[in-house]
Amino acid sequence: MVNTYIIVPTADDYSTSLGAAATVCGVVIGAMAVAQVFSSVYFSAWSNKSYFRPLVFSSIVLCAGNAMYAMAYDLKSLSVLLLGRLLCGVGTQSLSECEESEEAPEDSRRPANSLGSAYRLLTPSVKVQLLIYFMLKYAMEDPTFQNQVLLRHNYFGWTTGTVSIFLACLGLTVLPVNIVVGSYISNMYEDRQILLASEIMVLLGIIFSFNFIIPYSVPQYVCSGLIMFVSAEVLEGVNLSLLSRVMSSRLSRGTYNGGLLSTEAGTLARVVADATITIAGLLGQSMLLNITLLPSLVICIVSIIATCCTYNSLY
Repeated sequence: MVNTYIIVPTADDYSTSLGAAATVCGVVIGAMAVAQVFSSVYFSAWSNKSYFRPLVFSSIVLCAGNAMYAMAYDLKSLSVLLLGRLLCGVGTQSLSECEESEEAPEDSRRPANSLGSAYRLLTPSVKVQLLIYFMLKYAMEDPTFQNQVLLRHNYFGWTTGTVSIFLACLGLTVLPVNIVVGSYISNMYEDRQILLASEIMVLLGIIFSFNFIIPYSVPQYVCSGLIMFVSAEVLEGVNLSLLSRVMSSRLSRGTYNGGLLSTEAGTLARVVADATITIAGLLGQSMLLNITLLPSLVICIVSIIATCCTYNSLY
């Protein structure tokens, strides 16, 4: 995570220093997610045989990717920059999400042998949980880029340091929020109730982020961003908890396991969000905010409707 978000505050400056547009930061950051989409399958299969060797390989590739990312500035090469980010994506592919296992009889835990067989094991409630995971990763990826292009170039004129401080402040809310949810709220309400409430709060955060008739202000952005970030953190924890309970035990092992499916859903969301910000930049930065928020709004509404339809099976 540090490798990912330490890049964010300076991605647009780095892109422009190499002669590219500021919105190319979407491609720069998204290159890492693209590599993860494809490498996750390979790492999932490899981790079934060994955990140590993939971990060592990931560390080496990650170091090489970061070195290339740094050398791109001296070489004045956008290609080297993107290649470095691709290697970082391969190197940071998490194995922990592919190590989930549930207690079940061996005969009921025969792993899915193909992507098709894994898909057939997905019940409607599992599909909804994967959709929610996709939504929250997409919704949280867009504000990352809005910090770069919008805050610094269109609206508030924030410096790199200001953006970094804002992101750090958001990050500081993670631990207290998780403590409150884990120690108190989860003991008072069911996970599915917390899930639905968190989705609604994310939706409100997205709506408040739109640039309406009134001038866009710092309090509006900070408050809406805080609501979205905190709600998404709560939603992610509850979502993964429910996902582990409603998913078939046959998806706890093998290459196409539950960890891989959730990883692919989240990574694909980041890829789509990265592409959205870059394409929207071609339409003009003045329209960037609302254009990038619109897909998040639609996906969030769809996920809330889907949650309501499968609510009774979420336990």
